[in-house]
Amino acid sequence: MKEIVNTTEMYLRTIYDLNEDRVPVRQSRLIERMHQAAATVFHTVTRMKRAGLVSIAEDNLIELTDPGSIRAIEVTRKHRLAERLLTDVVNMPTTLVHGEASRLQHVMSEEAERRIVDLLGGPTTSPWGNPIPGLEHFGITVESTVAATKLADLPESTLPVAGVVRSISEHAQSDPELIRFLVNAGVIPGARVTIRPNGKSYAVRGLDEIELPKKLAHIIDVDCTSTSSNISAFN
Repeated sequence: MKEIVNTTEMYLRTIYDLNEDRVPVRQSRLIERMHQAAATVFHTVTRMKRAGLVSIAEDNLIELTDPGSIRAIEVTRKHRLAERLLTDVVNMPTTLVHGEASRLQHVMSEEAERRIVDLLGGPTTSPWGNPIPGLEHFGITVESTVAATKLADLPESTLPVAGVVRSISEHAQSDPELIRFLVNAGVIPGARVTIRPNGKSYAVRGLDEIELPKKLAHIIDVDCTSTSSNISAFN
């Protein structure tokens, strides 16, 4: 039963992440992100549909139901609070916290969440700049965040452009090689970057210049109205 619960929570969080990235949620995307066989994904999604956690639209889009959304927010909140605890208190390198938090999210109680929130003074974002959802459950009012645009949504007519990285998506964090690639280049939350188109890629310069394929342009949110930077929090 515990394995089923953990699997369901991972799927719920992955669907939440896809929605956050504004990527259409279909079984093909879950196969890609969960690194599971098509049959496994089909059976898991079918089980979640029977449980009332997801619905499947006529165009095969997978959508969270109201109960599914509540649970997805809860597990995402646990995950991102665990990441903050690991970076802010345990001093774990930022590149390692995603995997560890993915394990802790399944065993963290609501009381533990509440104590982490109190201990850290009510954090509102993960170490990677992603908003921690559902904090109103603990009486925290989240002020509006700084406007940011996904790299994928920047009109090419506005490029090249300078801006500040606001967040790196969970998709990138789950790929150790990709996240090290970004960190080593200084393409991290708070860092000032310049962006220019380069064929099927974007040339993104932080400390060094990297080529980011356009198919991964959803992983970075950038604020092109600011030029401040702060990279000292990253290890």
